[in-house]
Amino acid sequence: MLRNYFIRMDNNRAGKFQSLEKVTFAQWKVGYILYMMVLMIFIMFFHDSLSAQNTVKEDTSVIYIKENWKGSKEKEIEHYKNYVPEIIPECFVLGTLHFFNVRNDNQVDLYANYEKPLVDFLVGYVQEKFGFTLQKEKEEGGFATYSSELLKRLKNYFDKEGNLDISLFKSDEEICSFLLGVYYRDGDKIDDSIYKINFASPYHELVYLLLKRIECDRIFYVHEKYLVPGGYRYYFEPSVLLKKYFDSIEMERIKLYNYFIENSKYYRKDEDKQYRKKEKEMIEAFFPFL
Repeated sequence: MLRNYFIRMDNNRAGKFQSLEKVTFAQWKVGYILYMMVLMIFIMFFHDSLSAQNTVKEDTSVIYIKENWKGSKEKEIEHYKNYVPEIIPECFVLGTLHFFNVRNDNQVDLYANYEKPLVDFLVGYVQEKFGFTLQKEKEEGGFATYSSELLKRLKNYFDKEGNLDISLFKSDEEICSFLLGVYYRDGDKIDDSIYKINFASPYHELVYLLLKRIECDRIFYVHEKYLVPGGYRYYFEPSVLLKKYFDSIEMERIKLYNYFIENSKYYRKDEDKQYRKKEKEMIEAFFPFL
């Protein structure tokens, strides 16, 4: 119902927008009020089935999920006050992948030209954590990475059909490490409490389930189903634990984003400024009700 009121994302790197829907605030507000009325009626009559739902529906533009903290937020903050994130290397690298498959060749992933800082970081990270080389090669329009040793480790997380099996993530550390990789490549920090992940990767449904498992408080997503690939944007408030992980990679993420601004033909400063203004209005309107 609100699809036309949401920001339209061009088919380029997730998180970088070229154009916006021209919608007045008054039009957007009317649509928002109508949508909230329908949503409240739906919750009143179908609360049980809504609570039991554990998958993301493809035909829904925006889904709201509210989770209750197991303990108070104050207790959680105090508990993780001096916590140093324990990053599981395999899970972190998995989270950064876009084009990984279980082929028999040695290619790990592909990257755009403006993702060079990410590639360089991963090359050093794999050498440090695993003790073997992740080979980087220049390709048309970007880079490719190769490593037979790394592939052997990563394939353990995929089923026989080649799908990532998140049931193998048994601990909070494994979940947070995977989400850290996703955030590093495809994430953005809106403010001190709200984060965003844009998807050019095939993991959007899995990320939704993992965010719930890690007790993220408030989540909603926007889906432009006519956009290929991607079209999914998650906005959420991370748990205190997950935020600790995100903070650990923030400097590298900012470096990656700045490199995109300087080297991508898709970036337009004025359009990005307009988009962020519209995005802020949307967040301020929706998040108080989650």
